[in-house]
Amino acid sequence: MTALPKVSDEEQFLNALNVGKAYSESILLGEKFCPSPVNVGISVEKLRKRLKKFAEYEVAHPSAYEDALWYVFPNGYGISIMRNEHTYGASEGLWEAALVKDKTIVYRDDVFDGNVAGYLTPTNVQKCVEQVMSLEPD
Repeated sequence: MTALPKVSDEEQFLNALNVGKAYSESILLGEKFCPSPVNVGISVEKLRKRLKKFAEYEVAHPSAYEDALWYVFPNGYGISIMRNEHTYGASEGLWEAALVKDKTIVYRDDVFDGNVAGYLTPTNVQKCVEQVMSLEPD
């Protein structure tokens, strides 16, 4: 019987982390789990350009972070999009989004699986914005 190669704890952790990120992304998108390539390193200005169809809803972000966007929609909901040392995926250049209402993060089971959405590519950020914009008002 051939022995399996040993895998270090660090390798196991990194593999689990990569699978976890891809799984989170699939949950957010309501898709079956299927890892996808990562699009990293886009600046906040490039992200803003990709979201230009939502420009009329952009307001000043209440945080002091540079990599941050905030949109408020007529349905009363908004979305905070950030990337900093405290957000999920920032070390890979990815973004985090949170559902907000009245300048407060709110959690709904039907939006981002009841949490903030992390490890977001620019394409997935746009899908999050579209999801929040399409919510029915309370």
